[in-house]
Amino acid sequence: MQKMGANEIIFLGDAVGYIPSMRVVDHLISIDDKVICLLGNHEDMLIRGDISAEKDKVYQFSKTKKMMDLTHLEYIEKWKLSHSMVRPIGKLLFVHGSPNDPLYDYVYPDSDLSKYNTDADFVFMGNSHHPFIRKYQDTTFINVGSCGLPRDDGRYGSVVLFDDKTGVTRVIRFDICEASARTLVEYNNIHVSVTNLFDRKKQELFGELYGE
Repeated sequence: MQKMGANEIIFLGDAVGYIPSMRVVDHLISIDDKVICLLGNHEDMLIRGDISAEKDKVYQFSKTKKMMDLTHLEYIEKWKLSHSMVRPIGKLLFVHGSPNDPLYDYVYPDSDLSKYNTDADFVFMGNSHHPFIRKYQDTTFINVGSCGLPRDDGRYGSVVLFDDKTGVTRVIRFDICEASARTLVEYNNIHVSVTNLFDRKKQELFGELYGE
């Protein structure tokens, strides 16, 4: 992202879950002065601990909590539900879920956008892991997808590069196959419902493939 000109980074949540590891959180801590982190539903569930044993087989929060120390917990607890800023192109709103429910709402490429009341010119979301760019009335809704667990095509993670002067928005896709394969070998107890996501393929990939 920095090579492509990004000078600010907004992380939209879900640094934990599915894979029992604190590596993403550790990395975010190491670049804390360069990134704004928002709370995802995974962090919320991890902190509150209100998840059934059956669901925990998928999310693996019990194992993840054993890897956490006070530094991790205090860092995550500082994350906000949403972040707003006013830039030359207009007002920007960043959430994990949606303007109506910043944590738990899922907005998909075919979701009804008329139910979201916001004064933002651009809304950035991520919870559904399905990248898209759609405009409804005066607001452009942008789902950034997922860096490491895309749900449209499991071969390609995604980030969004946004020009706050012109409003030009680019969904950048990048190959995660090798990284995913290494993860699946290292963590061989990932739930099958999660590992199956990496096998998903689409004929038409939404966004630009990095390097092409």
